[in-house]
Amino acid sequence: MSSFVDELIKKNIPWLSSESQSSPIAISSRIRFARNVTGYNFPPKLNDENRNAIYEIVTHAVESCPIFKNAHHCQINELEEFAREVLLERHLISAEHMVSSEAGRGIVVSEDENFSIMVNEDDHVRLQGLRSGLQLREIHADLLQIDEAMDKKLHYAYRDDIGYLSSSPMNVGTGMRVSVMLHLPGLVYSKQIDQVINALSKMGIIVRGIFGEGSTALGNLFQISNNSTLGESEAQIVDRLTKVVNQVIIHEENARQTLLTVNETFTYDLIGRAYGVLKHAYLLDTREALSKLSALRLGVDLGIFAFLTTAKVNELFVATQPGHLQMYAQKALSPEDCEIFRANLVRNKLSGMGLELD
Repeated sequence: MSSFVDELIKKNIPWLSSESQSSPIAISSRIRFARNVTGYNFPPKLNDENRNAIYEIVTHAVESCPIFKNAHHCQINELEEFAREVLLERHLISAEHMVSSEAGRGIVVSEDENFSIMVNEDDHVRLQGLRSGLQLREIHADLLQIDEAMDKKLHYAYRDDIGYLSSSPMNVGTGMRVSVMLHLPGLVYSKQIDQVINALSKMGIIVRGIFGEGSTALGNLFQISNNSTLGESEAQIVDRLTKVVNQVIIHEENARQTLLTVNETFTYDLIGRAYGVLKHAYLLDTREALSKLSALRLGVDLGIFAFLTTAKVNELFVATQPGHLQMYAQKALSPEDCEIFRANLVRNKLSGMGLELD
């Protein structure tokens, strides 16, 4: 039942593939709406029968949305383990959703992969828009149209005094989570990242790793998102985070310039060593691969590698993850086999051979 996941990995990831970004520091933007259907308990209190009922209701409701024409959907427990990992690595489901074996927990993915819905995660509906670069306002405009169309079918749980109801108090109100993934090697290597994170925390902004809550910032990739969904309008939240992200981008640009002017030899050595390892290694674990890819991407951003593109390196951030490797191999791989397969993939990709493997 992972046929649609097989199709997904054959295509470029749209939120990583764009070369027309205003700043290469902003990798992607994401907005999620948490919604629940009137008349049903929240997912933590649902039995299998009611979860299945919600799944059917939601997958029927998406048919009214043009963006979900030809969408793929399935229940999570129908997928192989590494197919679920692929969905997590492409930021289409959460870690909690990935490991669930409960009936009725599902996923809906638009044909272009820019929009998706987690069904029966912490809420009945987690509607998501995901695009490359800093495009929060554009995503928000599209999600509003989808959300309104689905509300007509689902009749969301809502109160005039507090807004949308959720299983988590943190999501009550707008029910909206806004996040941007940033590549911040300049701030990390110049040892300014902790100062920036502390400043963001005081502003009510959450900083997480590459896969969100509970994850670490591998590859110098950080997700920053709003902490509160109550007391501000959706537009205010989007505008505030956009302004914060632009400020972080300025700090990162300044940090990169400082690295080049104050510690040029260190910077070029870091980038050159990363390219050497990626081009010639025969074993690569996940942490080392992401670390070296981060340095390589910094080199591309600085114009050191004219033969590489940002999009090509971006794709490797995801393609080298364990779920994708096992889907390419069409079998479960041991940790050592993953390291061999990963190194082979990267060598071939940097040699211009795409994903065709020996």
